[in-house]
Amino acid sequence: MSSQGQVYTDFIAGELANEEVRRKDINARAFAATGTSGIQFTLAGAVLVLVRAASSGPSRVLLIVALALYLCSAAFALWSSRGVKSVAADAQAMRLMLTTHWVDDEVTAKNFVARLHIRSVECLRDGNNSKAWWLKTAILFQVVAVLALTAGCCLLA
Repeated sequence: MSSQGQVYTDFIAGELANEEVRRKDINARAFAATGTSGIQFTLAGAVLVLVRAASSGPSRVLLIVALALYLCSAAFALWSSRGVKSVAADAQAMRLMLTTHWVDDEVTAKNFVARLHIRSVECLRDGNNSKAWWLKTAILFQVVAVLALTAGCCLLA
């Protein structure tokens, strides 16, 4: 096999491994964001209950907005942790390796496998990009909720 072929196939295999690791990382962050949103929602709800009678109009509105933002953040974090479609070599492609492609030289075999890996990388990357967008949105909503909660509590003082 030529050296450039080995470099290319190693690169593609590395990209596949990177996307699989990225998916695991995004899922872990999504679960953490969901838990954080739940805790912060509980805290904001407790603050709202404690000051309900004494709060002025603007502070009450800000506290309600904070609760709504925490709920949205938790929903987005949950959505970002969903399973997304992934593509792996199908059984037919693997059967071809054992039949039609069995006589291929090493370069052709590496090329065939690399094409299968590229399909997997494309699918994983699309799913990971979507999950990352929802996770970033969840975190943004958490930040805005913290600001709203802080402003609402400051107005109470």
